[in-house]
Amino acid sequence: MTAEQSAPRDTTDIEAALGRMVYQAASLEMVMRFAGEMLAMADRDRDALASKTAGRLLPAVKDIAAQRTEITPEELAELGKIIKDAGPHLESRNTYLHGGVG
Repeated sequence: MTAEQSAPRDTTDIEAALGRMVYQAASLEMVMRFAGEMLAMADRDRDALASKTAGRLLPAVKDIAAQRTEITPEELAELGKIIKDAGPHLESRNTYLHGGVG
């Protein structure tokens, strides 16, 4: 083995990208949790959000939003698009952080 082969690899760029991925996913989760708590009309709905991880939280927020009469169908559709778009990104984050699912 040569000295070049045994030298530690600089992983700064990879670590920075992973950090951004984690930060962005956590930010989305925080915003969605807040939105759900503000939209929830019942304490039990609000309390149920506290134990949900991002993958289950986003659809739960959409369900809560669907119960509100001031949310238009177009707004609900836009929320659905955000949730659909976020799904694969959250799955990628989970794969990187928690390992692949067999």
